[in-house]
Formats: sequence, structure tokens, C-alpha cells
Amino acid sequence: MWTIGGATSRGKLTNVKAENVDDKYRVSGVINYELYDKFTDPYDMKDLTGKEWNPNGTPYVITGEWSESVNFDVNKDIYENKIKPMLGQ
Repeated sequence: MWTIGGATSRGKLTNVKAENVDDKYRVSGVINYELYDKFTDPYDMKDLTGKEWNPNGTPYVITGEWSESVNFDVNKDIYENKIKPMLGQ
């Protein structure tokens, strides 16, 4: 996922299952995403003047939350030494 401007996004992998398959792990889980942005300064005046300009309008906050199921294969060494410790498994 890509964000632009001042938007922020984050995600957390949950419900993780890992199956040992030969020299890799087949990992599945759910990523819970959050998005935050603020719509303001439609004329991009802040870049020129250092101040927001919102003629005839009011800035507003944009938020969102959603989940996506994921499945991916990971090299065994990477899973055991980097991913697994972060998951606390």
C-alpha cells in the first residue's frame, strides 16, 4: 500500500499460521490496516506560503480501517530469525 502527502497507514499481521514446507514456511494470516489523512489546502498554498488556504471550505479528517487475508512463502531462515521473534511465537 502506498500513501502520499501527509497520509499515514499502518498494518498489523494477526492470526498467523506458519507451515514448515521443505526449505521455507508457508505463512497465512490477516493484516488489519488503518489509514489517516487530513484533506486541507486544495490549492497547495502551504508549499508556497507556509500556510494552509481553505477558501469556501473546511478541512476534514479521512480515516479508514480494513482487513485482508494474506498467504505467502518465506525462506526458512528469514522466518525463524526475523519474523517469528517479532510475532512472539
